[in-house]
Amino acid sequence: MAEQNFEKMARRNTVTGIDIGNSFVKTVIVEFDREALNPKILGVGVSESHGFRKGMVVNMDETIRDISEAVRKAETVAGIKVHRAYVAVNGLHIKTQLSRGVVAVSRADNEIAQSDIDRVIDAASIVSLPANREILHIIPKNYLVDGQEQVKNPLGMKGVRLEAEVLIIDGLSPYIKNLAKCLNANDIEAAEFIFAPRAASYAV
Repeated sequence: MAEQNFEKMARRNTVTGIDIGNSFVKTVIVEFDREALNPKILGVGVSESHGFRKGMVVNMDETIRDISEAVRKAETVAGIKVHRAYVAVNGLHIKTQLSRGVVAVSRADNEIAQSDIDRVIDAASIVSLPANREILHIIPKNYLVDGQEQVKNPLGMKGVRLEAEVLIIDGLSPYIKNLAKCLNANDIEAAEFIFAPRAASYAV
């Protein structure tokens, strides 16, 4: 009966978030119901953080142990095993920059399609980064259609030239890979690394 209950829980639409900070490691497991407006919290786990400082791992063994403690606490309450999680990252190694890209609208009738928007974002995302840095987020800020500024969504508009301004958030690859290694040691895969202030902005 316990195994059947566990399998039933595993099939539910659950998402796990992990925040590894300088003071605490926090884990939350939530369930999403299409009919409900808000996610339902199934389990929460908190542990003290000993091997993490200023956004980077300073002691692998301690960070692995701290993650394990926080995750297991949340798993015990939720009754579900965590295999993938969205992980918050922060620290002085995170940098931001603005970038612009431009493309010609591809359709003969000059109507902007989703493929044009995808292409212009890709064009704006081409930036020169050192080999030890990787992009975390590409956030569209503004579009221009034939020079018209402050276009929030150009889909379906008519134009010949489409431009995009994006905010690029990147971090040091070694720091992120060390964090991923600590998660993998707990049999957890990082579904995505998310800049902590961006995650907080969605929460509020």
